[in-house]
Amino acid sequence: MKNSVGYLVDVLEKFLWLFSLTAVMAALCLAMGGCGMVGEEESEPHSFSGEERTALSGDERTASGEKDAADSREEDAAEPRYEEHMEISVAYWQIDEALKNRDEDEVLKTLEEKFNITIVPRNITWDDYYSKTRLWAETGELPDLFVGAHRMSLDFSRWVKEGLLHEIPSDLSAYPNLAQYMDSPESAQCMIDDRLYCIFRQTYSEQAETVKDRTIAYRWDLARAAGITEEPENWEEFQDMIVAIMEADSEGKQIGGMTAKDFNMLMGPLFTYSIPLASPGGVSFYWVPQGEGYVPALFAGEELGSDALPTWRLVREMYERGVIERDIFLSTTAQAEEKFLMGKSAAICFDGGIGNSKTYENMIQY
Repeated sequence: MKNSVGYLVDVLEKFLWLFSLTAVMAALCLAMGGCGMVGEEESEPHSFSGEERTALSGDERTASGEKDAADSREEDAAEPRYEEHMEISVAYWQIDEALKNRDEDEVLKTLEEKFNITIVPRNITWDDYYSKTRLWAETGELPDLFVGAHRMSLDFSRWVKEGLLHEIPSDLSAYPNLAQYMDSPESAQCMIDDRLYCIFRQTYSEQAETVKDRTIAYRWDLARAAGITEEPENWEEFQDMIVAIMEADSEGKQIGGMTAKDFNMLMGPLFTYSIPLASPGGVSFYWVPQGEGYVPALFAGEELGSDALPTWRLVREMYERGVIERDIFLSTTAQAEEKFLMGKSAAICFDGGIGNSKTYENMIQY
């Protein structure tokens, strides 16, 4: 596994928030425990201790066997569970920051000692993970485990066909927690030719929560200072509010309009204006009837793409009025968040996953 490119893993964002990154790595290592043997016909799975085999097979213990079981547990505690040491490279957002105090991280140390591994961080950020992953794929340097929104992209299927991704075993009974997690319709989108190649990222616990996936936060305190008395209920009122905030500039910071963690995020709320089924890219287009065939919903309408025209006009109007900031295409994730929190942007569009923690807690005050 050390020299393999490993699985494409869409890491479960909520586990980072609930249990810390190292706990996520524990879950991932459970999933990856036998990955080096996948596809090797002559290899046997990692062997368990006698006690573990008994527990798994359901055999009953006799009273006279309890001492032997205790001795076995003591031996297991004294010796590594896996004889072969492995270095597992992991690419995760800001993983270098998460593991910088690894000598003091008891969870990480326990994880590495239990599985006889060393986690080698490969850092990525929200601004560069696409480009880094693609570069690693081109140069044959993909980490053993890596994250990203690749599942609905053409990259995913191409990497599988090029042999860059390791197949995940179809039988996950040895990993009951992972098996339970993967028991979802989403698993079908993790497959190429009926074989599993990634673990989907469950951002929300239920479908209803996906309404938070693209959220616009705005400075209501500054809106009131600009004379706005009621919150906006449509895009026209929203535009008027943002313009009023900019013109009043009550904090004297030359405040701008609406920024975004990524300008593509604006498609979430704005596409609902006239093309709610549209998707901006990848392979996740929702197809709708068009004449005698089907087209991506982005091109829906009596004439090809005519349903999208009201949305494009709205976007152009917002951009020309400064409601959408002129430099939105140049801002990085960190810059956009900082501008909003520092009072230099009147609004921000961001993703609402549970892993987005402190920044969004700070935004709530507005």
